[in-house]
Amino acid sequence: MQKHKHLTNQHRSIIQDGLTRGQSFNAIAKQIGKDPTTISKEVRKHRSVHFGSDWLRAPFCQHFERCQRQDLCNRTTCTKRQCRGCRSCHENCLDFEPILCPKLTIPPYVCNGCIERNRCRKMKMEYAALPAQVEYELTRRESRSGSCYTEEELSTMTRILTPLVRGQSIHHIVVSNRDQLFCSERQIYRLVDQQLIGIKAIDLPRKVRFRPRKKKRNYKVDTACRQGRSFKDYHDYLLEHPVPVVQMDTVEGKRGELNCILTIYFPASGFLLIFPRQQNTASSVTACFDHLREQLGPEDFFRLFPILLTDNGPEFSNPSRIEYAIDAHRQTRVFYCDPGQSQQKGSIEQVHTILRNVIPKGTSLSELSLADCQRIASHINSYFRKELDDVTAYDTFKRLYGKEILAKLGIEKIPPREVHLSPKLKERTNG
Repeated sequence: MQKHKHLTNQHRSIIQDGLTRGQSFNAIAKQIGKDPTTISKEVRKHRSVHFGSDWLRAPFCQHFERCQRQDLCNRTTCTKRQCRGCRSCHENCLDFEPILCPKLTIPPYVCNGCIERNRCRKMKMEYAALPAQVEYELTRRESRSGSCYTEEELSTMTRILTPLVRGQSIHHIVVSNRDQLFCSERQIYRLVDQQLIGIKAIDLPRKVRFRPRKKKRNYKVDTACRQGRSFKDYHDYLLEHPVPVVQMDTVEGKRGELNCILTIYFPASGFLLIFPRQQNTASSVTACFDHLREQLGPEDFFRLFPILLTDNGPEFSNPSRIEYAIDAHRQTRVFYCDPGQSQQKGSIEQVHTILRNVIPKGTSLSELSLADCQRIASHINSYFRKELDDVTAYDTFKRLYGKEILAKLGIEKIPPREVHLSPKLKERTNG
């Protein structure tokens, strides 16, 4: 039996063929010289959801019979009186709960070889060799960069390392907490350098005397964050779901400072939101979206953010915390531009030129508050721009979503004569 060898594309083709013919994991494992548990893990990891061509005729959602939801997609071209008759209702509804076949909870966990496959109208799970190979190769590439720790694990390490502020060394803490820590002493130093835990270099008396290394690295919270969220996936999704896209990015301030800004841009209306962040980390981005969820509520949040497009920065590497609410309902979808292709979200890059009139490069952002950011955004959104047909972004956004949402976002309309787009505006807000 071959051990410590990865599955190949040929192996996966044999697995798919065996599942289609109704073979057991044991039988498939013998053909390719692997352990049956390897086959089981492979199938469960790379199976995908599939809806048959006739699934609309079946109550595939647990709430199908009593559902009265309407206008979930906000598309003016939609002709459905009720959303439950739409092929995309499960993509847009916060209350969607699929009816799962009980056979999917036992081997082989997929519908490939099921004799009732052609008659069954429930949501199906399938294993296909080619997509599984693509997912595996993407995971292998992504796993070679970034941090593999979750937000919960990083929070746990922060709690354990708190005695550092009392003068204890990392070595002392590691030795006294061997049963709680799940990484090496060297890795903890790296996490401090990456600013992924709530400990700063200044808390390490000897470390601040060392000269920092010139090479800078990018670290990601979820190294597999791009799986199913690439720019190609983004285009494929838009073809089936033509919904408004929202772009987001980071604007940095003075060199050497941790403070930065999160910008969120609505190309359809030219509307801009700005949020201050204490450091450029994934947790600071998710905190901004937690704030938006709290201010807007689930319905308005879902209306405003059907799709988010951003770059591959490590601060955006925890998409699940952005996409899902606390109650595990999906409220948005995050997609990524191709590496080094910032023009794929050119709209937000263009509006940054206006923002830089107020906050030039090299400006300190350490004293910028949320109220300051809302004031700056209000001036930018009240500015007449030629590309918006001489209509302000504030008025366009108000027409699309209503004045109540603008109030929740803290954005006001500035009279045309009072619009100020220079560094003096930032000085006035701080003052």
